[in-house]
Amino acid sequence: MRYAIIASEQDPAGMNIRKHLLEDYEFIGDGELDGNKVFTYGNTALYTIKEKLIHAENIDEKIDAEIFIFASKHVSKDNVPALCCHCIGNWGKAEHGGKDSSLVPSPAFLLKETFLRLNALKDKFPSFEITLEATHHGPFLRKPVIFVEIGSNEEQWRNESAGKEVAAVIMDSIKANEKYKACIFLGGGHYNLNANKVMLRTDYAIGHICPKHALEKISAEMILQAMEKTVPKAELAILDWKGLGQFKEKVSVAVEKSGIKYEKYKKL
Repeated sequence: MRYAIIASEQDPAGMNIRKHLLEDYEFIGDGELDGNKVFTYGNTALYTIKEKLIHAENIDEKIDAEIFIFASKHVSKDNVPALCCHCIGNWGKAEHGGKDSSLVPSPAFLLKETFLRLNALKDKFPSFEITLEATHHGPFLRKPVIFVEIGSNEEQWRNESAGKEVAAVIMDSIKANEKYKACIFLGGGHYNLNANKVMLRTDYAIGHICPKHALEKISAEMILQAMEKTVPKAELAILDWKGLGQFKEKVSVAVEKSGIKYEKYKKL
């Protein structure tokens, strides 16, 4: 399996992570992409791009890799220090890169391994929130993608310790070979506390997450797309019943229509 790690020159957190990848691992500069040097280490290549990460549309057409990891900053209104990871795509209109109503393949096992390792950093970063985020934003790729992020302001983005530890999380997660049961998760918040618990306490690996605020756009077709674009293909959908809010009936109908297996979160 070939992995590509992508950092943007415009992203201080990504460049922080990139710096520590180069310092702590024996990457060798042996190529070039759009004027920037490419480094390789075993089955992993490290790329630097000029544009913002969310606008790196179809970068998988330029890079020969099977899974893409975007090293990124995280931004939040509350400026809460955070370490987070998520998959990408748009449940509805594409307002921040990508395509309307199009999800990008989600490497569920890699997402779980990354999230577990980020959680193992709690003692080192006690003031940081460590969480999954719901599926959101671009770019659009046809290959599986996760974002791994440091948030939420300039101080944390340039935090040397955070950059070093997240670089290690990425490299250790790539080497992991555990097998899980792949699923998708519907309902709850953008920072999805119940999805976090599923990842931490069960043998399920979540791919795509559709939060409550995006459920107005949900349909049987989008649920099937989320199942198909979870890699490996999702075995079931987990419904955060309370977290579906006013969309309980709509989601129930859509899930039934899609003909997929599903479970309510509390029954797991």
